[in-house]
Amino acid sequence: VQVMALIAYLMEHKNNFGPHLIIVPNAVIVNWKSELQQWLPTVRCVYYVGQKDERARKFTQEVSPGMYNVLVTTYEYIMRDRSKLCKIDWRYIIIDEAQRLKERQSKLARDL
Repeated sequence: VQVMALIAYLMEHKNNFGPHLIIVPNAVIVNWKSELQQWLPTVRCVYYVGQKDERARKFTQEVSPGMYNVLVTTYEYIMRDRSKLCKIDWRYIIIDEAQRLKERQSKLARDL
């Protein structure tokens, strides 16, 4: 709920409509989708998951044109599609379960 409040605050009081990146563990992406839909129903979200061709389609049709406020994806997809996703000028990057970044030399920490 704290992240939803932050995004609402940024949009309503700071005119900061993103794009924002939320990186979550694969096991909770469904929960994030449900919470975003419940608390921020008007925010345009892209759930960047799926097979390689589905992610490529989402990137071409939704991400690249900037037709969203929030992109939600997993640690694994960030590492797989780093070359594409690093080209986006993210306003905020929010990391759920960030303890995975404690090891600064981990591949995930370097990729982010």
